[in-house]
Amino acid sequence: MNWANDCVRRRTATDALNAALCWLPKETERYEQSKLDAWKKNRFRIEKPLSPRGMSVMKDVFEHCDTAIYWINNVTKTDTHHIAKIHKHSTPHREYVVTVPKEGQIHGSRFGTCTCGFPRKEGIPCDHMVAIVKVGAIPMLNRVSIMPYWMTREQWQLQFPSGITCASDITLATLKKNSAKADHLRYCPEWTVGCKKGRPKKDK
Repeated sequence: MNWANDCVRRRTATDALNAALCWLPKETERYEQSKLDAWKKNRFRIEKPLSPRGMSVMKDVFEHCDTAIYWINNVTKTDTHHIAKIHKHSTPHREYVVTVPKEGQIHGSRFGTCTCGFPRKEGIPCDHMVAIVKVGAIPMLNRVSIMPYWMTREQWQLQFPSGITCASDITLATLKKNSAKADHLRYCPEWTVGCKKGRPKKDK
């Protein structure tokens, strides 16, 4: 837990509705800031087709991958995919198969699969996929297209549409004015509550 909603958590002990009303402006402020960052356009955004998280992950995986320790046996093609077999020089008996789509899928991403299981578990390219990109074993495959689509800027913009504004001007007065009375809601009568366990007291 962080301190972002500390004032909201303090109010939940006494009034949950009041806490929710304090929480809405905070969420609105965070939403508007994220929307502004996702749709910001300047000369630096052209060089960053991924989200900030995507750019950080891409830089990290490509910097820590050493292509000198890998050997790519062969690259074959099917109608829809490129298939490459790769292993380390130290363990030639342990071979992995990397499958990459020929064409870009969602938002142009060619994020594929590997038999090592790392991409499926972590959702980012493994060292085998990165090594294939760095040596150029598969044509037209670069460091941006190998990243998953959920780290692209286009997907980030879909999460924060520019035409949607989060309403935060909600108060108790507006709730009372615009809400209808729920006649079917009642306090629970005593006879609906279960009896307390044990012998009843004499005066009750």
